[in-house]
Amino acid sequence: VLVTACPETEKTGSFSLAVVDEITITKGQTGLANITIARTDDFDDSVTLSLEGQPQGVSASFDPVSTSQTSSKLTLVVSNEAIKGQYQLTIVGSTSTQTQKAFLELIIQDEISIADFSLSVNAIKVKKAASAKTDVTITRVAGFSDLVALSLSGEPNGVSGQFNPQQANNSSELTLTVGNDTVVGDYTLTVTGVSDGKTHTASFVLTIEPKAIQADFSLSVEPVTVIIEKNAIVPNGILGPIKAKTNVTINRTGGFSDLVALTLSVKPDGVNSEFDPESANDSSALTLFMQENIEIKTYTLTVTGVADGKTRTSDFILKVELKEDNQKPAAISVTPAGNAIGVEKTANIVITFSEAMDRAKTEAAYKSNSAGIRANEVTFSWNQAGTVLTINPNNDLKYKAIDNLDELGFEYAFELTNDATDLAGNNLVNTLAPKFRTLRNMTHIIYAEKDAAILKDVSVGACLGDNDRTSSSICIGDGGEVQYDGVAPMGGQVDVTNKPLRGFFSFSISELPDNIKEIKRATFYANQKRTNSGVNNNAYRDLHTPGRYLRIEHVFFGPILRVESFDTPVLHDIGNLSTSPSLGYKAAIVTESLKEDYNLGVGRLNKSQYRLRFDKDTDNDGWIDLVEFYTKEGLESKRPKLIVNYLVP
Repeated sequence: VLVTACPETEKTGSFSLAVVDEITITKGQTGLANITIARTDDFDDSVTLSLEGQPQGVSASFDPVSTSQTSSKLTLVVSNEAIKGQYQLTIVGSTSTQTQKAFLELIIQDEISIADFSLSVNAIKVKKAASAKTDVTITRVAGFSDLVALSLSGEPNGVSGQFNPQQANNSSELTLTVGNDTVVGDYTLTVTGVSDGKTHTASFVLTIEPKAIQADFSLSVEPVTVIIEKNAIVPNGILGPIKAKTNVTINRTGGFSDLVALTLSVKPDGVNSEFDPESANDSSALTLFMQENIEIKTYTLTVTGVADGKTRTSDFILKVELKEDNQKPAAISVTPAGNAIGVEKTANIVITFSEAMDRAKTEAAYKSNSAGIRANEVTFSWNQAGTVLTINPNNDLKYKAIDNLDELGFEYAFELTNDATDLAGNNLVNTLAPKFRTLRNMTHIIYAEKDAAILKDVSVGACLGDNDRTSSSICIGDGGEVQYDGVAPMGGQVDVTNKPLRGFFSFSISELPDNIKEIKRATFYANQKRTNSGVNNNAYRDLHTPGRYLRIEHVFFGPILRVESFDTPVLHDIGNLSTSPSLGYKAAIVTESLKEDYNLGVGRLNKSQYRLRFDKDTDNDGWIDLVEFYTKEGLESKRPKLIVNYLVP
């Protein structure tokens, strides 16, 4: 007898799992989901099923839990203790050689309640011979919608109540009026609500307090005498630096709580006033501004306060005395500061002086040879006290467009000579000659550091059989069953159902400076190389939905591109990159996406990443529907790139 041993034929088949996208189960009930086990070729191994991700209060069982057939049933039992919400469950199928997964969203909803309502009332305090209000809240469940008729019981002698409205929807205002003879103390009152044959009550505490002291207020001014010194020189009655301060105190009695509106109701000509705040609680700072031509004498001024229909006044004394001004003024601050960089184009020049200045002489002392801030190209304005000069260029300043960060921005320079004087004619003690530079406008080209296509559930690489990751092409669309130019789709595999391909691009933005003031614009560019087609097909025609063609999405797949990145979440759906098969560069504005990546920095590994895909992954017609784009390994003039325009100091 001749015995010949033959090697066992190796199985090449596989399996996949499928289940409905979601299932909704009410607390205390059970749900059922059918699981389909799709087998290919000669794969007949038994598949063992398990479940991951179920929350507390949810139990699961499979029937059968292990099978060589093509289906199983998953039973989910949701207890009353389970927490309402949405949960992602993972169904795992395992054999001795393979593991596959399917995902099921479980929605747990609350038990359906019986339509009803309940009442709640806030406790309330009312003084004798007064009224107060409290709210009655009606809480409805399970769609209860009838009006609720309200009534009050348990009120003591001298107390009456009124509901507004008496038949209420969600709430009612209960007004309690207490007589002068009602005894002080705590009382428990009950509100009863009747609707649709249902009656519910809510109790609350009414606290009756002694009669209130008359609420009122009075004013006092401290110091009661204010002395100011005026300069001897009178420059045409211009409102000058002469000012004095005092404080107004509001004295309250009987729980008076309203804000008091303050004015200076009696004052001489040439005096202006400013209260901080104008409507005060406890006190307000009163500043008096006097013109230079105010008469030297003693004045009586009156502060008036108005609140809750009451008017109260308080007088104080203002003494105006003479003082000669020999003090030279100084410029104590300037913005932009000297040698400042990165100044914005809308910036004004602001100079603060130690005292009020002669406006005409100070403006005449301003000099500049810098285009855009010359004396005839700016507008001068002052604060009321004459101590702050604002120089506003009539047109925005300029930003310099630079090719590298070693170039400096536009420089502006001006001078304020000591011809500037104060109101007494004293010259400026310090001449100003500051310089500053505006922001620079930089345009930066960043070429892709990584790009590749992913064939769904198969591989990462190039396209059309060339699995070399340095290939000059990325394919996007579907691979189809039919070979192109005698070459199977990615990986040399012929797929009887169309396999979607998506393109991925990664740009390192670490080369951008870390002090960018504003990213003005960022544009993504990818160069379409050609369209690969079978018979009677076209990717732009067959893989679009109304208005949505080749889409660009902002994503983040990290340092390594894996097959799982095919479905990595979309951070921003940017829009169509292209709507036609024409060749050449296609562009999309990605400013907001790039800003987000830049701001997150190392949180996004200093990368900005994008995905290209057609709105329909496949039309399942068995034919190749692809477009090809150049990769970073392609022609230098056709590489994918980001062009970023930004402002930097």
